[in-house]
Parts: sequence; structure tokens; C-alpha cells
Amino acid sequence: MGGSGGSAGTGRRGPARRRAARRAHRQRAQRQRAQRRGRGLTWPSRSARRRAPTPGTAGRSGRQAPLRWPPATAAARRSSPTPPARPAARTTVARCSTSDPVVRVALDLLGGDGAPGVVADAARLVLTGRSDVDLVVVGPPDLARDLFAARGLADRQPRLAFAAAHGVVGMSDDPVRAVRARRDVTVRVAADLVRSGHADAFVSAGHSGAAVTAAVFSWGRLAGITKPALAVLLPAAARPVVLLDAGAGTAASADVLAQHALAGAAFARARGVAAPRVGLLTIGGEPGKGDRVRREAHEMLGALPIAYAGPVEGHDVAAGAVDVVVTDGFTGNVLLKGIEGAAAWTAERMAEAYGDPEPARAVLRAAASGDYAGGTVLGVAGVCVVAHGAARPEALAACIGLAAQAARDDLVGRTRAVLADLVLARGEAAASVPLTGLGSTAGTGHAHRDDVADPDDAADPDDAADPDDAVEAAAP
Repeated sequence: MGGSGGSAGTGRRGPARRRAARRAHRQRAQRQRAQRRGRGLTWPSRSARRRAPTPGTAGRSGRQAPLRWPPATAAARRSSPTPPARPAARTTVARCSTSDPVVRVALDLLGGDGAPGVVADAARLVLTGRSDVDLVVVGPPDLARDLFAARGLADRQPRLAFAAAHGVVGMSDDPVRAVRARRDVTVRVAADLVRSGHADAFVSAGHSGAAVTAAVFSWGRLAGITKPALAVLLPAAARPVVLLDAGAGTAASADVLAQHALAGAAFARARGVAAPRVGLLTIGGEPGKGDRVRREAHEMLGALPIAYAGPVEGHDVAAGAVDVVVTDGFTGNVLLKGIEGAAAWTAERMAEAYGDPEPARAVLRAAASGDYAGGTVLGVAGVCVVAHGAARPEALAACIGLAAQAARDDLVGRTRAVLADLVLARGEAAASVPLTGLGSTAGTGHAHRDDVADPDDAADPDDAADPDDAVEAAAP
């Protein structure tokens, strides 16, 4: 009996030694994953090992053309047991002579102030005006059939599919609870279509917080991203300026602002800016201006592999002093709405002064369409574009074009690539932290070692479904 007691005492580790061993194992695994990511290698995540990779979630090291899709009936069956629309007589649709691959976009039929009519009108503009985009309309099938039949789109059936969804997240609803509890809301069905490979992107003019939440729940976040951001393009003197975050969240730490700076730089590069200049929005151009978060973010952005131009003020945005402006979602949304209101007021005053409102209104229409029509969600493993709730058909059609171009340019892959350096740096920083004496890092702007973004866990939708990890939804 004495021998048994001695064997147990030497063969079993105490709780402290077991915890230290687990920490060391996690530490080694994080370094190995970060090194593989830095060399451009990929490793299947737990969620990827449970299911086949899809265009919205699979890691890609290069540009990949969108997959071909099954007929409309298959998309509808995957989304809901409601019977899909009966296919109309198929006709041959001529494609334009372009090398761009065809992209399929899931479109929220019930999102927006003018839905569903405005959404159907936007779909008609896309289907009749361009041949490089196909659509999956997400909403009640009977309603969708009637709307599109009334607009004479029966002959567009080869490029048009319907996916059944019967719910919508209202502006007064809590987006996290609504998206998590109701699987048949349009934004969640649309995001699931991207995840399953039946669409390359989705567009919604509904509750912006619900669209961002659906993207996180369905696709997960990219490695290195704690909170996604909403990136919008603003008119400027030389070329459009990228503003983020424009409302996907509210508060942001210095570390989150650094994440968004990298994501915003990748977005600008995808739009053709070779070396985008990044500025941090604050109350003065001097480095010491702003609150503690901005001061910490200034130091962190200066150490990133980007062309950091330093702090910028509000007037620098329209002047085009930088190509990317980074701020928290609360400030960014206030800035965006302030610019919209100032532009509308100026247009009205010009109309009164010159007696002809049409030139001023034309300027406003141009600023609300094309590249400026909507915001792109950055930091998630898929493409989502959020349109203004009051968007007209032309603006919503432009958002569909933005989503198609982002999918075609592999925006997710580009963002994942620029975040690899941040993931590697975090792994090295975690490795340098001693196993004893670990304290809380709350408020420092740096991630705790156990909270380091794990490439295997970041894109796991099971982790994203935790309400504590979900995005902070923007106010309606």
C-alpha cells in the first residue's frame, strides 16, 4: 500500500503543473499556427473539418473564380421547406463579351424603407443592365414571384433564383437576439446562402446591425479580428476616402482600431490604391491629442506595416488628406450622418439661391449612388454590403455591384493576408509572456495571451454565436 501511495504521488501532476502544461501546449500551437499563416500556409479549422469549405469561409491564397450554382429550386430547398417558385420557361440570356466571372448575389427582399418594391426594382435594373451578376432573392416566395412577374422578369429566370425567408429584423428589434433566435429572417438566410456556396455575397438595405450580426454568426470573424467594421466610401478632393468603422460597433479599443486600419488598407488596395495612406480620426493633428485610446492607437498604428499618416481631423476627410480614416463606430456613424445632413442642407440652399433645384439634386444623387451607395462589412469571412435604408433602386443596384466586385476581387482573401502579420505578432507577443504572474490586460489595448486570435477558432461560427462575442449592433 505504501508503494501505491508513492507511485500516485510521483506519477500524477498537481493542478498547477497541469495548468502550466496546458498553457505551454497552447503557446506552442499558437506559434506554429502564426508561423504557418505568415508563410502563406493554411490549416483546416475545426469547423472546416466538420464540413466542406465554401467560397465564403474557405482560406484562399489567391484569386478564385466563383463557383457555379445549382438551379433556383435547390437554393430555395436549402433555405426553407416552403416550396420554391415554379421555374418559368427558360430562354437563352446573352452574356456581354467580358472576362469577368459571373457572381451570384443574395438580395434581401424585405430590407429597407421602400421594400419590397424598391428591392424588386433594383433587381430589375441589375438583371436588365448587366450580365455579370446573377441574383438569389431572399423573401416570401409567393410575394417574390408576384413582384417579379409584374416587372416582366419571367424571361430572366436562368439568372434569377428565390430562397424562402418569412421574417425580417425590425429597426426596434435587438439584432443579436433576433438573428440568433429566428433562423428564417432574411439576413440570416442570405448569409447562410453564402456559407453554403449558393451565393458569393449578400446585400441588405435593412437593419445594418442585423446584417453584420448575421455575417458574424454564419461566417465567423477572420483571424486577427475582434470586431468587424463597416467601411463606407466618402467623396473627397482627389479620390474617394474609406471611412471605418461607420456603425458596425460603438466603442473600440486601440487594438481594434489597429485591426480596422489593416482591414481598411486592404479594402483600399482592392479598389486600386497601391499604397493607401491611413489616418486616425481625432480632435487634432498633433500626436498627443485625443483620449487615451487614440493615443495608444497612434503608437500601435505607427508600428504596423502600413503607410500611417498620423492623426487627422474631420475637415481632412473631405480634403482627401488620407485614403483611409479609422475611428470607432459611434464617431464614424455621427461623422457620416453629419456629412449627409450638411450635403442635403447645402443642396437646398443652392436650389433656393439659383431657383433651379435640379443641379443640386443631381449632385446629391451622384453622392448617394455608385461607389458611395453602401457600406462593406470588413473582418468577416464573407462579403456583405449594407445599403442605406432609404436607398432608391439605383443606389441599391449600385450596392449589388459593389458586392459583386468585392467577391470578384477576393476582398476576404486580401484582408486575411494583411492580417497575417498581426496574427504572427500577437503569437510572438504571447510567447514572450511568462507563465507565472499573468495579470489582466483590460484597458491596455493589448490582447491577453488566452484571448489571442486563433486562426482555427476565428472563423468558427459556433464561437461567433456567443452573444458575448457578437458584434455590437449599430443603432437603427
